[in-house]
Amino acid sequence: MRLVIGSSRSGGHALERIDELFGDRLAPERRGELRTAIVDIERRYFGPVEASGESDLEEMVRAWVRETAPGR
Repeated sequence: MRLVIGSSRSGGHALERIDELFGDRLAPERRGELRTAIVDIERRYFGPVEASGESDLEEMVRAWVRETAPGR
C-alpha cells in the first residue's frame, strides 16, 4: 500500500486509513495509541488554538505503516 504524505491533513488521513484497513492487526493498546495519534494531529493542526511543538508526521505515519505491514 502506498500512502502519500504531503501535509498535516494527509498525515492524519493516512493514519485514519491505516486504522481502517489494518488496525485489526494491532494489539488493542497499540490501536488505541494509533487513534490517539490521529486525534492529536487533528487537534494540533485543526483545533481552535494553535498548539506548540514540533511533529514529524511523515516519520509517524511510516512507523505505523511498518507496524501494520503485511508479513510483519
